[in-house]
Amino acid sequence: MLRVLFFHLHSFVLASLPWLALLSVGFMIVSQSGYSDLQAYTVAAMVTVLLFSLLRLSGIKNKQPRLLAPLVVRVLSVRLSVWPLVIAGVCLRLIWFVVFDVQQVSDYSTYTLLANKLIAGAPYEIAGTKAYWPVGYPAFLAGTHLGHFPVTAFSIFLLNILLYLLSSYFIYHIAKRLFNTETAVLALVIVTFWPSNFAMVGMAFKEYLVYTLLAASIYLYLTKTHYLYFVISGVLLGFSALVQPGTLLFVSVFIVAAWAAAKPVKRQLLQILALVIGMVIAISPWTYRNYQTFDQLVLISSNGGSNFFRANNDLAHGGYLEYFLDDIEALPEAEKDKAYKALAIDWIKQNPGKFLSLSLRKVMLFLGDDSTGFYLSLKQAAEQPVTNLVYLVAKLSANMFWLLLWLLLLLRVKQFNTLAKQQPELLTLTLGFMYFLTIHAVFESNAKYHFPASWMLAIMAAASLSMRGKSARDAQLSSVKDDE
Repeated sequence: MLRVLFFHLHSFVLASLPWLALLSVGFMIVSQSGYSDLQAYTVAAMVTVLLFSLLRLSGIKNKQPRLLAPLVVRVLSVRLSVWPLVIAGVCLRLIWFVVFDVQQVSDYSTYTLLANKLIAGAPYEIAGTKAYWPVGYPAFLAGTHLGHFPVTAFSIFLLNILLYLLSSYFIYHIAKRLFNTETAVLALVIVTFWPSNFAMVGMAFKEYLVYTLLAASIYLYLTKTHYLYFVISGVLLGFSALVQPGTLLFVSVFIVAAWAAAKPVKRQLLQILALVIGMVIAISPWTYRNYQTFDQLVLISSNGGSNFFRANNDLAHGGYLEYFLDDIEALPEAEKDKAYKALAIDWIKQNPGKFLSLSLRKVMLFLGDDSTGFYLSLKQAAEQPVTNLVYLVAKLSANMFWLLLWLLLLLRVKQFNTLAKQQPELLTLTLGFMYFLTIHAVFESNAKYHFPASWMLAIMAAASLSMRGKSARDAQLSSVKDDE
């Protein structure tokens, strides 16, 4: 009974996401034009309802597979196209890196600085804080530079190319495992030419690493059976949390997926235990270092409280807010974290209505734009920023790409929900994306925060395009035949 209710709820949420994305894009366009949030919600809702009505009347949801899918799938899903596709992706990123020179700004500069401090053998601290910035990404940069060579713009580019290649491998095999080769190749097409994916190639963008670690973790979870691989999957999850603490509870996606699949209880518990052991192996050394530093438990970083507070107060608008309190800033680092967290919790308790309204706005920020890569590489971090007109065209193209993916999912969402019931492993994709949406409906939100889950949407969109009446079993049989 509980599983039935869960799948009904899951079906409703998944079916709502494409419409919510459309509403969010409309909201962002109107609100950034100088109108109030109420006006933005009203206009975006009217446009969304109009499009919903047109789709219902046109019957396009039923026509799409017959008209579009066969042609696109046959052209793009040839086995021999995989390597040329990956090479094209590397060339595209190389051209972008050469043509659009960037400098590390804001957080990207800080992570580079911390990595170079680790390489130089200096203590891990900056601006008087010793655990404010999560250690995962600086440690990754320092480790891949062998603790000796300095982090440079070119070395960051090479690492991002490596992450692109690794993530492509995992995404391809996840899509093939869950669906078939056609879907796998289409998913690679999407992630290869995704604007915000290739446009960020020159930036010290920690989300690239989280993106790859989650893909690797889910790949092991789906394709391996020995418990050692589940431990390794947990290690990857743990390191992902060291990079971005918001992923600490991502293991819950695996737990719910295993429960929904009705696996034997003993097997579920052993898999969860193996995952948790792996996470503990990855996180505990840094937690111990923090305990030695602060003489109290600081699991990963000391910025969770301030992030929570800056996202939940009377001045909060959903995005980044430069808002600190002098009396709390005077406290020791770990105590400061606790104080800010307590203030945020108190504000939510006293303002439940404002909190829900703010959470809705955060959802709009999360889903309403996908031009972060172009904004950074063409404007904020660019050595020579482009004109406003060029940026506007780039931003429009990025968001059209984003909306196209949601449209593809919308056209097949009913069939996708049916597949999820037959093959609950698909929940690692759907719940994975919902996990990030939920986290950033509470904490700070903007377009860059959906990047780690973007490959999950890519696979869902690719599957929606390649579906031609296949059942989950048909998809698996097709995958087996591909391997033969």
